[in-house]
Amino acid sequence: GDGGVILKGGDRQWLTPAGNYVHNTHIHDYNRWDYTCHPAVMIEGVGNRISNNLIHNSPDIAIMLKGNEHIIEFNEIHHVCMGTSDLGAFYMGRDYSERGNIIRYNFFHQIEPGDVQAICLDDFASGTTVFGNIIYKTKRGVLIGGGRDNIIQNNIFIDCNTAAVHVDTRGLNWAKKYFDGTDTTLTDRLRAVKYKFPPYTTKYPELITLYEGNPAIPVGNKIMCNIVSGGKWLDLSYATVDEKNAIIQNNLIENNLVEKDPMFIDPAKMNFQIRDDSPAYKLGFQRIPMEKFGLYNDVFRTSVSACKTTL
Repeated sequence: GDGGVILKGGDRQWLTPAGNYVHNTHIHDYNRWDYTCHPAVMIEGVGNRISNNLIHNSPDIAIMLKGNEHIIEFNEIHHVCMGTSDLGAFYMGRDYSERGNIIRYNFFHQIEPGDVQAICLDDFASGTTVFGNIIYKTKRGVLIGGGRDNIIQNNIFIDCNTAAVHVDTRGLNWAKKYFDGTDTTLTDRLRAVKYKFPPYTTKYPELITLYEGNPAIPVGNKIMCNIVSGGKWLDLSYATVDEKNAIIQNNLIENNLVEKDPMFIDPAKMNFQIRDDSPAYKLGFQRIPMEKFGLYNDVFRTSVSACKTTL
């Protein structure tokens, strides 16, 4: 009726990991009486993992993240965010101190209604790595909502008609309230952790000088070695010509395969593995282990045939 799992653990002041996990689990048809704010998995704290799950059929978010050093990997997520808007199948945001999270080797597909994205790094989410994901038929693939130091690398975007990757300068526009003193959410959450002392200064030195410059400008993001097939590539939004140039100058965008055939093996069956002679490999692309996506048989799950929907 509401969400699926709330997973907590770890010490954010000392960045001590908990090692808790949600693994090889099938979560579906949730949010049937509360449509929003109850994801399939809410992950909080430090150093927890969500892996090899199948999540689908919901009006709202699949995974919502709070905290640091979490790993989201090998999940298959589809037909979520079906009744809401302005969010993502994966969602985090509005806290500069939440860094070191990794979203890798997940399969997001058929997440199309409304203003949604597969991976939503909302409202200045920073320091997140998005690597090796396959995103198929989603309005947007990845949204960087004004954040910094995010790595968007080695992903495959297919038929993302609004944008494969979106980067905006909201901090210079409608979200000025976070920097002019009107809304202190960002500074309050940063001060809630000891970001000027170890281990934060060791792991996230960018936080020390964040407010010495202009934190409203997204800098240090790296968008590289991705494959884009169909749909739209890059959207630099909310930006004047000068602001777009500032994004291009302050962020690394290179070696993305956009206008060439990536040579998928069998796209009709959603097998987006690329052939050995694909031009993407010359740009530094690395093979994505699609065979490891989603549920698998183990001592607890003797058959995935009743729930496995793809691949």
